Amino acid sequence: QDKAKTSICTNLLTKKLFDWFAETCAANVVNRHSFALGQHLFDLVSINSREPLKETNIHLTGIACLSVAIKFEDLRRTLNFCEEITKDEVLKTE
Repeated sequence: QDKAKTSICTNLLTKKLFDWFAETCAANVVNRHSFALGQHLFDLVSINSREPLKETNIHLTGIACLSVAIKFEDLRRTLNFCEEITKDEVLKTE
C-alpha cells in the first residue's frame, strides 16, 4: 500500500512538473521538441534511478532535464528557470 501511495504521489508531482514544463516553454518560446525531450529525459531518469526520486528533488531534476533538452535542441537559448534554485545546482544535477 505504501508503494502505491508513493506512486500516486509521484504521478501527481510529475503531472504538475510537466504542466510547469508546458508553461515555462510557452512563456520562453521554447520549441516543442525541447519540451518533449525534457519529458523523455525526466522519465528516463526517474525510471533508471537506483532510488525513487525524492519529492524535494523532483523539481530540480525536472529543471535539469529541461535544461539539457533545451541545450540539446537549441544551444543558443538560455533560460532562467527558477529564482529558488541556483544555476550551480542545475549544472551539478545535469
